[in-house]
Amino acid sequence: MEENYSIQAENLMSGIFNDYIQSLSKYCRDNLTITLIKSLKFKLQDRYKRIEDLSSIEINQELNKFQLLVYNTDYIEILQEQINTIDLEMNMEVEGQFIYIEKPKLSYNNLMSIVDDIEKNRNSFITKISKAKLEPILRSRHGVENQFIDSQTAQKASTNSQLIYERYEKKINEDTQKKIKEILTEEYFEKYKEENFSSYS
Repeated sequence: MEENYSIQAENLMSGIFNDYIQSLSKYCRDNLTITLIKSLKFKLQDRYKRIEDLSSIEINQELNKFQLLVYNTDYIEILQEQINTIDLEMNMEVEGQFIYIEKPKLSYNNLMSIVDDIEKNRNSFITKISKAKLEPILRSRHGVENQFIDSQTAQKASTNSQLIYERYEKKINEDTQKKIKEILTEEYFEKYKEENFSSYS
């Protein structure tokens, strides 16, 4: 008897995989620096402010630098002082209301904080596809119990769902490795592979 239960597994896992690919786009090297800048808080006239309260922050693609548009030029010096407290070498220049910050050289440890987030995200999605695998298997077992299908068909559903799971797990792992290599670049990727030898052996 032909089984159709694993079609559900395919549909569920395909949707989860597409969501995963989309989720990977939020991880990039520049986001780490922007997050560090945005996390700064300081006291101004007895009130705590964030840098975002005093300026906009974006990437100037033409200059390939971070650009802060400071709403009040009186605060430029204060902002520069705060940015200098970040544990990264931040070279800045001021032009009118703008502070331009050169993209800092990120260390292996800096970049591994992004990699850790990527791996947590990967593990979360692997759990999702694992659950998606179980749904049709459980449905086929109920089908046997209620005599809708025979046990051989249920076994086929289980085998097919497992194969689909393995295919999507492999695809997730491959795309994760591509993203990690993009973040670390060749400079640090080999070191990462050595530290995670079992994953690459």
